[in-house]
Amino acid sequence: MEKIYFATGNEKKVKYASELLGLPVEAVNLDIDEVQSVDLKEVARKKLDKAFALINKPVIVDDVAMEFEELGRLPGTFIRFFIEELGLEKICRLLDGKSRRATVRVIIGYKDEKQTKLFEGAMHGEIANEPHYGEQGFGKGGFSDIFIPDEFGKVSSLLDKDEYARYFTTLRRYEELRHFLNDKSFEKPTIVLASASLGRAKILDDAGISYVKILRQIDEDKINADVKHDEVDKEFCGKYVEMVANEKQRPFIECPIENGAIVTADTVVYCDGKILEKPMNELKCREQHKFVSGKTTYYVTGYSVLYNGKTASAVKETECKVAKIPQEVIEQVCGEELSLKVAGHRADGVMAPYCTMAGEGRENWIGLCTKTLKELLERVGYPLELLP
Repeated sequence: MEKIYFATGNEKKVKYASELLGLPVEAVNLDIDEVQSVDLKEVARKKLDKAFALINKPVIVDDVAMEFEELGRLPGTFIRFFIEELGLEKICRLLDGKSRRATVRVIIGYKDEKQTKLFEGAMHGEIANEPHYGEQGFGKGGFSDIFIPDEFGKVSSLLDKDEYARYFTTLRRYEELRHFLNDKSFEKPTIVLASASLGRAKILDDAGISYVKILRQIDEDKINADVKHDEVDKEFCGKYVEMVANEKQRPFIECPIENGAIVTADTVVYCDGKILEKPMNELKCREQHKFVSGKTTYYVTGYSVLYNGKTASAVKETECKVAKIPQEVIEQVCGEELSLKVAGHRADGVMAPYCTMAGEGRENWIGLCTKTLKELLERVGYPLELLP
């Protein structure tokens, strides 16, 4: 594809779109009447239809809704009119003494001569007590000056460059549109690996299973806030990782990917009544290796698959007998692993030569058992004939 047209007059939006899609994107100012509906998908579809009818070329739109918990689906798609009529200060006052919870939804819509595709993102948060004006966003006076995403704890216009990039790509799913444009992913059922793990990706690669990697932000710290890590048993570990794997599906349940079979997983290491947390510094890394040296550990993984609104989950446990790890090995290797920002339980790390496990246990150790994955795919109705 040589070029896509963007039905907007906002050059900043066009610049972001071009960078994220890796394609030339050209702005087109079109005379399109505003669609009067609180249904964001209806607004995006009708705008795409009108835009394509005017230019007869591949076109994208960017439509936004902000929903206040106190007002149901409002202001919703009418947020711009609320801001123009009331101003940000009055909107903040509107929620005094009431719930300040809010959700921002954005649809990036695409249309060509054959099809229409919608890619929706969402973030939950709160409305600030008063506006705070920062550099990020598409201009001073927008909802970025009053919306506090849960993940960041400050209004989005005050986010730093890296934070705003995460915020922007969580809401605007250009990555998913790019996958679609490049290889026509999602025209047919497609495996979506919702994990940054290189090990999980390698397992799928080695098994010849085609997939698309798409990450959506969740606040794992919030999930883990009330979870104890000491004096627990393996049954607790299983329930915990299954809960986390299912929780990682939440962003995909809220904003589904058509034809996408979403695969999420979470793994913990259990030893002597403890869940071993990922070591965050060299000292912790060495302490943890000393703790498991000569003991039996268990790698407990929760799996979840979401496909066409149906979810299936499972837990798999792998017993790993760890031989005595010489102190000089621990001292030498841990520092190297941490320099790569790697936790101490890498399957190709210091513990690998000292661990004994059988068969498919190694896949689960790394964090993705293909046999379990296929069983879950079958349970949710994914066409297994598409797999090798």
